Amino acid sequence: MRAATDPRTRRASRWIVIAIVTSVVLVSIQAAPASASPIVEANSVALDISATCERGNVNINYTTGGSIDRQTVNFTSGTGTVLDTFESDVYGPTYDGTEYILTKAGSQRGGGQAQPPAGTILAVYVTLGAAPPVATNAEFFLLYRCDVARNDRGGQNTVLDTCVGDYGTCPKTAQEALAAGSTTTQPAASPTTQPASNVSAPAAVVAVPRFTG
Repeated sequence: MRAATDPRTRRASRWIVIAIVTSVVLVSIQAAPASASPIVEANSVALDISATCERGNVNINYTTGGSIDRQTVNFTSGTGTVLDTFESDVYGPTYDGTEYILTKAGSQRGGGQAQPPAGTILAVYVTLGAAPPVATNAEFFLLYRCDVARNDRGGQNTVLDTCVGDYGTCPKTAQEALAAGSTTTQPAASPTTQPASNVSAPAAVVAVPRFTG
């Protein structure tokens, strides 16, 4: 006949088993590789209402999943002219919303050229993350036909193409976009946005780069 087991011994055994199982689970979780995800997700880019041939002002919407440091901006024409170019600190190391990007033809920041004439095709390119850019950077590109006046003051600044995505997805200059034949035959239905704000409601993350016309 088996001797009776002390209930306290049974309870102690159960706790030992639970502790071992928990330890195994924790080790497995720590050993599992972290899922790869970009540091910053590019959501959208839009021409701002203040844009003209002189000012390549755009609104970029993005979500950061980690710290980012630098921002690089290029404002170019279809003839290959660099109108403005600069590098700066980002709006914030983590962010979820819309940022207003200001560029100006003739700026001394990058030895930019003077304002081009109405009808010139221009592009604004922005990359966020690190400088020089790395694979985890995000990028934003907007191509438009400019006017010397703002759209809310009678101008006809017309978006031709936009691109957002991971670094290496988009053209980086107007000349590159034109050479690739990325312009559309029809202008965007809504080429401008409302006056920009540095803060907006969070937008859904877009994992797949997209072009819009």
